[in-house]
Amino acid sequence: MRTIKNYSIYAYLSAKTSFNELYTYKAASLLNFTTQMILILAQFYLWRSVYENTTSINNYTFTDMITYLVISYSVGRSYPFNVSSQFGRMVKDGEIIHSLLKPIAFEYRLLTDSFGELLYKLLFISTPILMTGYLFLGIELSLAPGELLTFFLFWGSSYAFIFVLELFVGVFSFYTHSLWGINNFKTSVINLLSGKLLPLNFYPFVCRKIMYYLPFSTIYFIPINILLKKEVSNISLFLLILWCSTITLFVLYKVLSSIMIKKIMIQGG
Repeated sequence: MRTIKNYSIYAYLSAKTSFNELYTYKAASLLNFTTQMILILAQFYLWRSVYENTTSINNYTFTDMITYLVISYSVGRSYPFNVSSQFGRMVKDGEIIHSLLKPIAFEYRLLTDSFGELLYKLLFISTPILMTGYLFLGIELSLAPGELLTFFLFWGSSYAFIFVLELFVGVFSFYTHSLWGINNFKTSVINLLSGKLLPLNFYPFVCRKIMYYLPFSTIYFIPINILLKKEVSNISLFLLILWCSTITLFVLYKVLSSIMIKKIMIQGG
């Protein structure tokens, strides 16, 4: 019980510290929010032109499409995409050595830090994006308890998947000392395969069939379609793919990180 209590206290303090650090730079959050809204507005006018002579494309109305994009940008700000960068800074600054000597695993520290960042972004970026979309862009959401529960099940599972993916990417900082290029590649792949910028229904048939059953589709495409009341079959299969991918990535990460930690200990000794 004492161990659980200590971990809980550490999680609270770590998340609080992370939240307060971000709160110090409120102007950066305002700029981030403004950037997201500019991107949404650009796509709003683009899609309005596309839908000018039609009411539905690939089973998406104009309102569906704008709602999809607003939710996509809002949800995207809640995921822990900064973990690999934080990991890389710890390696570059040598802080990783001190973290390895502490009784609490540094992965747990990164996780609890991400919770503080999550709360901050939900309050000051994600929710304002949704509210702006609802008030000024005419997005429509009619949420049933079952759909909302399924959405959060996918969101929570995707949060875990992205966190582990970020750890996996972060471990490469032992080799490269810089993750800028890797992170840019990772972001491009996720945006393309997850349906963040464009629903997967708009991709060619063969690509679409492959992308459906990759774990990335569960980050945006599947949960947002659930909120939009689109037909989503094989929900259990999608969750199974996501969970298995998370476990596989975590095992690979532990193998790579253990190799790197041994190298650090040998060089340090």
